[in-house]
Amino acid sequence: MDKKTGGPAFPGKEFIVNHLTGEGQEYTAEGMMLRDAIAIATLTGLVQAFPDNEPEERARFAYSDADAMLKEREK
Repeated sequence: MDKKTGGPAFPGKEFIVNHLTGEGQEYTAEGMMLRDAIAIATLTGLVQAFPDNEPEERARFAYSDADAMLKEREK
């Protein structure tokens, strides 16, 4: 796990097929980082609870909350 980002939030394997040749290739799809996913979840509530706050202020709080959650997760 990456301590700064929490690592991938939705990792998984993807398989892409070239429809012209029929050949496929597997790759790892990491998706967004866990830190971003937590911040988005927090931000959803912040927008509803504090609609008049500046977006930058809500974003700072959302990432601060995400960082605290990741720190707690390490324990």
